[in-house]
Amino acid sequence: MIPKLIGISIYVWGAACLGLAVLYAFVWPRPRPEAPPRPAWAQFVLRYLHSLVWALLAGACFLWGSGSDMLAYLFARVALIGYMIYFGALALDRRGKLG
Repeated sequence: MIPKLIGISIYVWGAACLGLAVLYAFVWPRPRPEAPPRPAWAQFVLRYLHSLVWALLAGACFLWGSGSDMLAYLFARVALIGYMIYFGALALDRRGKLG
């Protein structure tokens, strides 16, 4: 039986996460024109980490659907840590504390 989350197949959730990963690969927070340049680590985090988080969540969904619960749990935990790092960098960027 295919696992469901809120009555929706876990594979549908995985496909939605994968779609968001692709979307965020092309759409990311850009600095204001008058802002100083970002440090390299912040540019990397803000450019790529959000997309990676959604790809990890998609992987967790697909792994959960295939029965690899422990590996799916690991992917989801890594995604959570990545999202917290991304959100922290985004908050610092919006407050102008990175540059």
